[in-house]
Amino acid sequence: MRCDDHAPKGVKFWVFDLTWLVLPLAFAFVFDGLYRKFAPHIYDMDVDLLAYEAVLFVLVVSFTLLARKTVVGGWRLPQKSSWIWVAGPLWLAVLGPLGMAIEAISAAPEKLIVWGAISLFVAVNEETLFRGFILRGMMRSFKPMTAVIISSLAFGLLHILNLFEGGDPVTVGAQIISAMGVGAVFAAVTLRSGSIVPGVILHFLGDVIGLAALGGYGEAIQSTDPALAASLVVTGLVFMAWGLFWSWRTVRADKIVL
Repeated sequence: MRCDDHAPKGVKFWVFDLTWLVLPLAFAFVFDGLYRKFAPHIYDMDVDLLAYEAVLFVLVVSFTLLARKTVVGGWRLPQKSSWIWVAGPLWLAVLGPLGMAIEAISAAPEKLIVWGAISLFVAVNEETLFRGFILRGMMRSFKPMTAVIISSLAFGLLHILNLFEGGDPVTVGAQIISAMGVGAVFAAVTLRSGSIVPGVILHFLGDVIGLAALGGYGEAIQSTDPALAASLVVTGLVFMAWGLFWSWRTVRADKIVL
């Protein structure tokens, strides 16, 4: 295993060790609050989200360039190719709604620019924060599986912010469970590849196809379709089981390449 020291350091370091989790989440929630307070409201929810993620992108990239490898790592080419099959069910999730996405894009091709830009910014922002900062950072202080579980739970809980955009509580709750599962798979992919780049690619593809298939951000979070919510919960649980299993296998086989 090629990884920074990830062994537990004892309870006296507990508060310090949790800064790998607390600081990124605090940053995300503070940024969200400040943006909502000072940024002008844009009626089109897709354009509003695009502006939000673009500002966050500038901050995240600036911080990454300043911090370099001392805090955030993973911006390198994948060290192994096994992440391709470790991603497993995520490929099905990406390809499943592809037909609906193509149909929506054919009807409104100009939307692809907005959805593509949103998806790119979201992928870079969230993978840098959750797999680049939280997962890799917590592995310096906690056991790998603890870091995987906590980073996945935190990734899911971030989607609570969709409630502030008028999201349906049931749908948002299902999205949280789904995101936790997706986060577990992304964590397994990151452990196997030694890079957050595969996660960024998968995240981008999943978001752009999902946004197109559902008709945009507003429609996705405000949907009251029980079938959609049920599907998100079921797939989220499957993703969670898959991601945790392959993370565990990766740790046990000493194949972590971070």
